[in-house]
Amino acid sequence: MGLLKNLKSIFILAYMFSILWIVRNLLSLIYLFFAPFTVLFLLYALVGSEVLPYALVGAYVMTLVQAGAAIIGDAAWHKLELKFQDMMVASPVSETAYLLAEALSELLYSAPALIVLSFFILQIKLGVLTLLTLLTVTLLVWLLTSFLGFFISTYVPNIRNAWQLSLLLGLVLAVLPPVFYPIERVPEPLLWAAYIPPTTHAALILRNSIGFTSPLPPSYSWLILLAYTITFIMLATYRAQWREK
Repeated sequence: MGLLKNLKSIFILAYMFSILWIVRNLLSLIYLFFAPFTVLFLLYALVGSEVLPYALVGAYVMTLVQAGAAIIGDAAWHKLELKFQDMMVASPVSETAYLLAEALSELLYSAPALIVLSFFILQIKLGVLTLLTLLTVTLLVWLLTSFLGFFISTYVPNIRNAWQLSLLLGLVLAVLPPVFYPIERVPEPLLWAAYIPPTTHAALILRNSIGFTSPLPPSYSWLILLAYTITFIMLATYRAQWREK
């Protein structure tokens, strides 16, 4: 299947998975939009305005993680309940095109919240470098979480486990690591563990772009984030169960 036809398939499938569903079920979009702002409100109410830069970056990264983690549930549903993935296997649509369609559909769900959050982040420090950093981090985190989520979805035995794993992945990547809070708050014995999740480095990069220094040079965080992205892309490409055995 040619590149142009694959691109067409990606956008058509993403439209089916997201826009059509949003039109028929607007409540799902409302929930996804307000979820990160609920966390922002709680942090502001409990701590005060000084936490807003950290909270904005954390909410942005969390929204990207939720988009990737949601693929576990949606792709498993398409595969196990609708048998849609089986139809794609029998069609000219490639595995990568189908995966990117799933990923793009989740990004479209999260787009309204991401646009508003990015607007507030850019208000802290408006500049071309900040904008480019925001866009690049968005691309990398979206790709690494989406490919990881799709890989996991192909091994899930039932839908209930899929939604549980989706919530667990969000907890591991967006809540426990220093995404919403400074990494300096992590106790010294646990500091090594705080640097393991890729979302830690995404948050450190974004904070650095708006003027907050990091104990780790940004170049290291960029390399680690890129390495995670490549690793998860390779993992999903070569190890995901595209066809039933």
